[in-house]
Amino acid sequence: MAYLLGMDLSHWKWPTNISDLVAAGGRFVYAKATEHTNFVDENFDEYRAQADELKLPFGGFHYFRVAYDPIEQARHFYSVASGTFLTPVIDVEKANNAGLASKELFTNKLKACLDEVQALWGKTPMIYSSQSHWFELTTEPVWSLGYPLWVANYEVETPKLPRPWSSWVLWQFTDRYAVAGKTYDANYFNGDQAAFDAYFGAPMTLPKLIQIKSSNNVGVRDKPGGAAFSIAFKGWQFRPMEAVEDANGKLWYNLGPGWVPAANVTVVEP
Repeated sequence: MAYLLGMDLSHWKWPTNISDLVAAGGRFVYAKATEHTNFVDENFDEYRAQADELKLPFGGFHYFRVAYDPIEQARHFYSVASGTFLTPVIDVEKANNAGLASKELFTNKLKACLDEVQALWGKTPMIYSSQSHWFELTTEPVWSLGYPLWVANYEVETPKLPRPWSSWVLWQFTDRYAVAGKTYDANYFNGDQAAFDAYFGAPMTLPKLIQIKSSNNVGVRDKPGGAAFSIAFKGWQFRPMEAVEDANGKLWYNLGPGWVPAANVTVVEP
């Protein structure tokens, strides 16, 4: 079976030249974006900029903390990592979580966080965990099967999966992958490049300049498909910050203050 190699990063691995990871065979990168309700990884934006410059598929993950409000955690994560290409990830580990809540409470709060991430992004998030961490922290709920799995299991030929999963999308197989004199967390995607492209889709092409169509003013939404809170007047021009598709395949542009549907704009400069 052919697997695609990728790395995941955080401030612990700074400084990292992502071009070194590409030279070593890396074909995608995840980076820690946030933790609890106010921590932002100080190097996330730099990693994102490097990956964008290299046109490397890039995504962010949030370290879930049961002691903090799960909805606010999801919103904090979205405020930092929205617009990244790869599926958003919720990281579930024992550190700063073990012993702080019953399995039932942990599971309920985690589900609330996942639901809010899905509502904000318009796509199903991925869960990162290991067999032992998942068992200790959660009730191993059946609803887990509705989320793709990124499993951590080092130095084995086949990863042991948390229950109830029977398959994985990403596998963190080592924390000692040597690149340019450093060691990294390294991961496999469960398939080759063609399977990766089919799973994650093609990156959105972001135009440099768009204009609200002259036929009507447009409501600016708080999120793709969300509630309108302001108006973008016909003829106004914007340099969009990001483009995403919602769960129904509808394309939206982030103007900075909020979102407008692509159907209501004209591309002025591709």
